[in-house]
Amino acid sequence: MSAKIAKTALKEYFKSGKRPNEEQFHQLIDCSYNEDVAYTSFVSGYHVLVNSEEARIIRRQGGDTMLVPVFKNLNGQITRIYNYSLPACNLGADLQLSKIEWNLQLPPMGPLEVVESESPPTRKTIHLEIGIRMDIFNGYEKIISQNLEIKTGKQAIEVKFDPKPQENWHGLSVDILFDYNMKVPIPFPSSFYQSEAYNKLLLTGFGGLGFTFSSR
Repeated sequence: MSAKIAKTALKEYFKSGKRPNEEQFHQLIDCSYNEDVAYTSFVSGYHVLVNSEEARIIRRQGGDTMLVPVFKNLNGQITRIYNYSLPACNLGADLQLSKIEWNLQLPPMGPLEVVESESPPTRKTIHLEIGIRMDIFNGYEKIISQNLEIKTGKQAIEVKFDPKPQENWHGLSVDILFDYNMKVPIPFPSSFYQSEAYNKLLLTGFGGLGFTFSSR
């Protein structure tokens, strides 16, 4: 970009009878205000959509949901998909999705000691790891797929994108894919999977999503 030129100098180029050259037109363009206009649309009141066979909802409050994934066995690799949707009527044409903000609460990970029963006192060790990927769709077309950097506990996640503007939005859908990797040397009895100890082990919090769109 050319060095900034004073307005009085620019006006001199275009006075009656003068013929501005190519370089002077370039200077005029470089000094013009040409910033992208952006607005932010936050999802509030929308909550995560859950398959009742794959997760138990413990509590909903506004856009926040506390849930526990349903497993029959805590060994192996299992994927669960949780979804957010934004209707097409809330979206305009020629907009670029530039950022998503999300509040998340994850259970502890790594080697964990679990109280299987209080009477008699019984404890077992489970190794739990979680990986998360975010897939974003315009209608049925996947436009973004990104692995997320996560940690245990409460966290604010901000994911920035640079995709092409969408000429027409057919509804915005966000799939959150949780890949659970679990190892238990000694299996838990079936009663454990309905217990408070199980809920405490895997309790996960999903906040509402905040979307930032840019007009180009």
